[in-house]
Amino acid sequence: MANIQRMLSRTGILYNEPEILIKTEISDSYSYFNILKNISKGVSRSSEIAASSGLKTTSIDYYLNVLINDMDILKKEVPVTEQEKSKKSIYLIKDNFFRFWFRYIYPNYSELEIGNTSRVMEKITAELNTFTGRSFEDIAQQFLIELNRSNKLPFVFGKIGRQWGRFRGEKGKNTYEIDIVALNENTKDILFCECKWENKKTDAGVLEGLQKKSGFVNWYTGERNEYFAVISKAGFTRRAEKFADQEGFLLFDLGDFENIADTDF
Repeated sequence: MANIQRMLSRTGILYNEPEILIKTEISDSYSYFNILKNISKGVSRSSEIAASSGLKTTSIDYYLNVLINDMDILKKEVPVTEQEKSKKSIYLIKDNFFRFWFRYIYPNYSELEIGNTSRVMEKITAELNTFTGRSFEDIAQQFLIELNRSNKLPFVFGKIGRQWGRFRGEKGKNTYEIDIVALNENTKDILFCECKWENKKTDAGVLEGLQKKSGFVNWYTGERNEYFAVISKAGFTRRAEKFADQEGFLLFDLGDFENIADTDF
C-alpha cells in the first residue's frame, strides 16, 4: 500500500509519467487517453472501445494500431483456440503500471489535485483484489510455461493464452471465459486452468465450474484429451482437494510458485 500511496502523491516521480510520455509522442492525446481509460476499466472490444470513447467505429482501428505498433502500450489478443486473424479479438494494456495509472490516477486527477488522496485510496482498496487478479493470471501463465519447459505437466503444450466465446444458453448468459488454456495441436491435448486471487480458500465449486465451461470450447470436440488445473492464492478447501483427487485436477498455490522459482529460474 505504501507504494500505491507514493504513486498518488503529486510530487511523486510516477504521478504523471504516462501523461508526459503520451503527450510527448502524440498531439491528439485526448482521444488516446479516453481509449486507455476505458480499456483499463474492462472495455476490450474495438466497437465497445469506440462507443465508450466517443469515436467512430470506422476510425478506432487507427488509434488502436498507434497504441500497439507505435507506442507499444496495448496488445491485441484472440482466444487461444482461434487463428490470429480471428474477429473475436480484444485489446488490453500491456504494462501493469499503465493499467493502474489509467484505472485510478487519470480518472481521479481532480480529487488528487485538491488533496483527496484518502478518497481515491478507498476506491483502490475496494477493488484491489479484482484489479490484481488479471496480473495474477499473467504470472500464472509464466508459471505454467516454466512447468512446461521442465516437463512437469501431463503433456507438452505449444500454445497458451486466454479463452472466451459464446455458447447456446439462456439469454444474457451465453458467454464464457477461461483464465488460461494451454494446448498441443498435434496430440490434441488441452489444459483448462482457472486462477483465483482471493483471500479465502478455493472450494470445489470453482473446479466444477471450470469443467462445465470447458464443454463450451469448440476445439477437437470428442477427440481431445482434457486436463484441468486451478491456481489459488489462498489454497484449497478439503472438499476441493477431494474433488481434485477424484477428477484428476492439478492444484497449485503460491508455495508452488516459490518452489519453481528456487529450482528452475
